[in-house]
Amino acid sequence: MHSSKSDIKNIIDTLREDELLALLGIIKSVRGQTFTYIKVAFAYYTQLCKKYSLRSRGIASFRKYIHQFFDLHLITFQPVEKSHDRFLRIKLTIPKSISENRIKRKLLLIIPITLL
Repeated sequence: MHSSKSDIKNIIDTLREDELLALLGIIKSVRGQTFTYIKVAFAYYTQLCKKYSLRSRGIASFRKYIHQFFDLHLITFQPVEKSHDRFLRIKLTIPKSISENRIKRKLLLIIPITLL
């Protein structure tokens, strides 16, 4: 099921700053590709937290965000086995441009301007 543009905007407006940064990390890690892996998205998320001077959550919390975004129909994910490691492949189901711009505008409203 795909979300409409207004649904996406409404969903983004309900997310907390840590959830927004997690979703933005996923969006940035998918750039130029059809999917990303959780470790790559998590690395982008931690970089964004540093950029915005916020404390990043651990990988377990990030995995919870993945499941939350799946339930909200923002992403899909699929476990993938590579040799002895288990990876989680993540794919966006929403337009990157709409969601990225909306997230950045929301972050400007909730994070003090001196931190940007």
